[in-house]
Amino acid sequence: MIRRYKESDLEAVMDTWLKASRIAHEFMEDDFFLSESELIRHKYIAMVETWVYEISGDVVGFISLLDGEVAALFIYPENQRDGIGSLLLELARRLKGNLMVNVFKKNRGARAFYEEFGFEFVSEKPYKDTGEIMVRMAYKVV
Repeated sequence: MIRRYKESDLEAVMDTWLKASRIAHEFMEDDFFLSESELIRHKYIAMVETWVYEISGDVVGFISLLDGEVAALFIYPENQRDGIGSLLLELARRLKGNLMVNVFKKNRGARAFYEEFGFEFVSEKPYKDTGEIMVRMAYKVV
C-alpha cells in the first residue's frame, strides 16, 4: 500500500535509505553515508513530499519529491525488483507530470531503472565534495 509519510515513519525510512544506499553507492566512503543521513534526518525530510510503500505495516520503500524532482527513491534491499519502485515512480508521474532525477553515474542499476521507465540523459556534473559524477535525467509526459 502506498500512503503519505508521517513522522513515525522516520526510522523506517532512514533504515531503508541506509541499507539500499550502501548497496547502490558501494563506491562511496563511510563518511558520505554519515553526512547524508544527518542532512536527510534533520533538513531534507521536512522539505520534501514523501510517500511510503508499506507491506503488513512495515515501510519497505519510499519516494521523496520536491516539486518535479525525484529527490529520493529507495527500496529495502529484500524488496527490490518487486515492482515497488515502479509503483512509487508512477505515483510521482501522476502527481507531478514531468520529472527530473539526479543519479550517480556509477550507480548503473538506478540509471537503467530510470531509463527503462522513460527517463533520458540531460547532463552530468560532479557531486559536492565527493567529486563523483551525477547524471541528470528527465522524464517528459507525452
